[in-house]
Amino acid sequence: GALAAFPMPRIYLRWLKKQRLAKFNEQLEDALLSMSGSLKAGFSINQALEVVAHENRKPISFEFSLLIQELRLGVTLENALDKMSTRLNCQDFELVAVSILTARQTGGELTATLERLAGVIRERVRITGRIHALTAQGRMQALIIGLMPLALFIAMMNIAPDMMNAFFSTVIGILCLVAVIILDVTGFLVIRKITNIDI
Repeated sequence: GALAAFPMPRIYLRWLKKQRLAKFNEQLEDALLSMSGSLKAGFSINQALEVVAHENRKPISFEFSLLIQELRLGVTLENALDKMSTRLNCQDFELVAVSILTARQTGGELTATLERLAGVIRERVRITGRIHALTAQGRMQALIIGLMPLALFIAMMNIAPDMMNAFFSTVIGILCLVAVIILDVTGFLVIRKITNIDI
C-alpha cells in the first residue's frame, strides 16, 4: 500500500497541471482578442494586459494578474513575460510573448499580430481535438491490452487455483510471469506512444 500510494500525489499534481494548462490554452484565444480590442481602443500594452487580468476567468486571469504585479514592482515587460513563459511552460504563450516583444522592438502592428495568433491557436486547438477523437480507439486498445492479462490471471486464480499455483512454485512459472509483465507493459507503452501525437 505504501509503495502504491507514494507516487500518487505526484501523479495527481501532474494531472492537475495538465488540466490547468489545457484550460489556459482554451482561454488564451479570447484573451488575445480582448487585448487586440483594447489596443484598438487606444490602451497601452500594460493596460491591455490588465483588462485580461480583471476578467476574472481562472486560470488565465490569475497568471496575468501575477504578470501585472511584477510590472508594477518595476520588472521589465521582457523579463515578466519570460518568467511567465517559464512558469507556464506553454508553447502557445511563448509564441505570444515573442510576438509582443518583437512587435514592440520593431514597431510592428501588435493588434494584427495578436489577431493572427488567436487564429493560429484556434486552429491548433481544433486540430488537437480532431486528433484526440481519432486516436481515442487506440488509447482504449492500449487500456484493454494492459488490463486483459491481469483480468485473465485473476479469473483463472478463481477458476483453477491449483493450476495457477505452478506459476509461483516453479522457476519456469515465475519467469513466464515476469515475461508477461514486461511484454504487457511494453505493448501498453508502445501503443500510447503511437497515439500520442504532438502538434
